[in-house]
Amino acid sequence: MAKIRRTSPWSGLVHERDIDVDPLAFENWKFYWDLGDASINPLQGAFPQLNRGDREFLFSGITPEEWVLDVINAERAETRRLGPITDPNDFSDEIWESLYGII
Repeated sequence: MAKIRRTSPWSGLVHERDIDVDPLAFENWKFYWDLGDASINPLQGAFPQLNRGDREFLFSGITPEEWVLDVINAERAETRRLGPITDPNDFSDEIWESLYGII
């Protein structure tokens, strides 16, 4: 378990979350990913134990709460698909799949 600090490009806020990763393994992954090393696993392959929200946070710094309350609701409003989500705990693979057709 590691305390990971990332800045959200969406809100500009610095967030800190406890994520089930080895801190050294994450820093190693990020170093090679940032270099553009094509042999590096995508996050879901490197850290399969993580849920979508934790993987997104590691990758972009955007928290599940920001995705639900800002990004996904903006997408829903723009495309007029489904209603707004008001509870950040509703962030789920089903919601993601309904928007983008992927899990």
